[in-house]
Amino acid sequence: MVQGQGRGHLTRMNAVLRSFNGSAQATSSSMIGERRRVLERTARGRADAKAKAVKFGRKPILTPHQQKEARKRLEADETQHSVARRYNVSQSTIWRLPK
Repeated sequence: MVQGQGRGHLTRMNAVLRSFNGSAQATSSSMIGERRRVLERTARGRADAKAKAVKFGRKPILTPHQQKEARKRLEADETQHSVARRYNVSQSTIWRLPK
């Protein structure tokens, strides 16, 4: 279920689907149309956000300063495992640090 939408959303959707009197073709074309509109709105919203320089994706676990320190430790031949333990992250997080 989409966040912020309660059961009322599903009830309205069921009412819309029933209003087509079981016509599979009408239901199918209606759902395709709705899907297209959702994709258009999403694309428009993403484009607006990019124009405002909004960053997408998950926030990094380590700060840029921590990343720099971790890279220095790795260059000083400290193991990935010990660096990961020091920053309380997984070893794969250390492995994926940008070069």
